[in-house]
Amino acid sequence: MSEIGAILNSFLSYTNFLKLVDSAGLAAANAGNKNVRPTLACDPSFIPVTSKPDQENTIILGVDVGGTHVKCGLRSINNSKILWSELADISNDSLKDNSFQGTLMQRMTKELARRLVLKLEERNIPKVNVAGIGVVWSNQLVSSIIDPLSSEGTRGVTGVVSGKGEGTAYRKCEWWNEDLEDGHDIGTMFLEAFREAGLKPKSFVIGNDTIFTCKAINGADAGMVASTGANCTIIPSGKQILCNSESGGFFEIPSEYLANLCSPGHNIVKLEDAMAGVGLPGLFLEYIRIVASKNISSLKPIGAFLEELPASKRWNYFVGQDMSALLDGNIGLFLRGKDKSFDSIEAQNELTLIASEFARVGGAFAALMAYISIFNQLTEKDEFLIALDSSQSRFVRGYFESMQRTLTHILAAKGKKARIELLKPQGEIAVPMVGVVRAVNDFLL
Repeated sequence: MSEIGAILNSFLSYTNFLKLVDSAGLAAANAGNKNVRPTLACDPSFIPVTSKPDQENTIILGVDVGGTHVKCGLRSINNSKILWSELADISNDSLKDNSFQGTLMQRMTKELARRLVLKLEERNIPKVNVAGIGVVWSNQLVSSIIDPLSSEGTRGVTGVVSGKGEGTAYRKCEWWNEDLEDGHDIGTMFLEAFREAGLKPKSFVIGNDTIFTCKAINGADAGMVASTGANCTIIPSGKQILCNSESGGFFEIPSEYLANLCSPGHNIVKLEDAMAGVGLPGLFLEYIRIVASKNISSLKPIGAFLEELPASKRWNYFVGQDMSALLDGNIGLFLRGKDKSFDSIEAQNELTLIASEFARVGGAFAALMAYISIFNQLTEKDEFLIALDSSQSRFVRGYFESMQRTLTHILAAKGKKARIELLKPQGEIAVPMVGVVRAVNDFLL
């Protein structure tokens, strides 16, 4: 075994991983109970696990609010044939320029509704034909059922801002987040804006992308996201409502299990940092610093360069694409914008070995999250289907294979099986958009 191979071989021990499996099971069993540890969130989405049959001759609008763009798609059903089309792809910044009054969020929703109605008119689609609207919201919400008696007959789910005051959520740079406060009803703001623009949906749903990833596959037992961040659904034992576990941020890995690596500002590693697109490259870089300090001569110049970087810049020096480029042998892409200390072919080979190990370990931690997602159902059935939306799995070589292999190993000891289905966007129609439309259909009479 090579010198660096010996170092990597001791990165995450099998014994410690088994301890994490036990801890993950306890956290899932304790989900929603803040008085015990380990625990997870168990925030009800009020979205049923089982989907209703699609209603014929209906048009549903799906809106996916992302970090830089808002994407909108239309799903129609005619003679049992499902048709999807992109309605709009709007940059977040362009929604600033409007004359509407109210909070920043209200101004954004009103301008968005105005533009979407214009797009419908361009296609000669009457507003009255839109039976329902679903919004994918990639931030923390506390969901509740819409009262149709006080909402002009609209049925579905709304959600209010949560976690902003304590700084655990709404840390992204979307301009409309600035004056949002805990308790603000995001769903009602969207619904009122759509109504003012002339849309009268019979059904409206807003919720987290993880919930709607599960809904994207009929019959899925759980949904999971592992891209920029990571999260999974959880279903309390005996219940039939999808809940949000916030497992990526809640579940903690002791730093001593991972060569004393830590998430920024913590003395532990958050699960999503060990498996997802923002945190994993940061841990990858920190581990390179550790390895470079162990007299690996080819990495010493890189280690020296990284030590000189300000701490505020070091964590984000690598991005997920860098690991993918190394594993795909695309060294030109990897070197783009890098310091000259990375030019050594020997160093590139060593970095590729480290990237390969991080893909394997990242996939193993993704399996741990998948295990959390179905843990409370293990007494109810023997085989499971997990819906996965994951750029990590699509682009990091070896990641998905490690995830499926590790989950199979975990469940084999319990006599259970699970298949992970990696979903892909349908052109511009993102995975959770498919799911949110299915959830909207669940509330149509």
